[in-house]
Amino acid sequence: MPMSLNHYCADYELPKVLTDEVGDELDIRLIDWQVDEDRHLDAFCEASLTVSYHANCSGWRYFADTSPLSWREDHCCLFHSTVPVRGEGFVPAGTCWRGVNISFAAHRLGMLDLAGQLFDYQGPWENTRSQDRTARLVQFPAPQVVRRIGQEMLGCKLEGVARDLLLRGKAYEMLGQLTAHIQDLAH
Repeated sequence: MPMSLNHYCADYELPKVLTDEVGDELDIRLIDWQVDEDRHLDAFCEASLTVSYHANCSGWRYFADTSPLSWREDHCCLFHSTVPVRGEGFVPAGTCWRGVNISFAAHRLGMLDLAGQLFDYQGPWENTRSQDRTARLVQFPAPQVVRRIGQEMLGCKLEGVARDLLLRGKAYEMLGQLTAHIQDLAH
C-alpha cells in the first residue's frame, strides 16, 4: 500500500512512518525514515493546507509546473492548494528523515479563511507557486516554538484516544503558532 510523505507517494513501504488520520479534517504524519537507497517519489494531493516541520531531511520536490525546491533541515513548510495537484520528489540515500506533516482539509480552512491570510504576507522565505496560482508552497527556518511542538509530536508515547487527542491538539497548536509567527513578521 503506498504511503505518503508531505503529499509524496511511494510504491514501496516507508519504514517507521507513523500515520494518524483524525476524522476527515486532519491527516497527521510523523516521519522517522532512514533512506537506504535513492528514492524517487510521485506526488498527488487533494485541495488542502499542509504545515510541515522537518528536523532532518534532504532532497527536493516540485508540483504542477513549478521549479524544484529543496527540502531544508530545521525548516517549516506551508503548502496550499485549491485543486488536486500532482508532482514529484527525490530523497537521496543516506538521508535520516525526521519530521511532522499535518494536512488540514479544504472545507475546514474555508471556515477559517486561514490559507489566504498565511500566504498574503511576503516574508523572508523561499516560495514557489503554480502558474495558474492554484497551488503554492513556502518554506522558512522553523521558529523555536514550532521545533518544540514538532519534537513533542515525534516523541509522543501515548496510545489510543489519548494519542489521538494529543496529536490533534498539537496539530492545531502548530498551526496557531505558525500563524502568530507570520503575523509578527508582517508587523
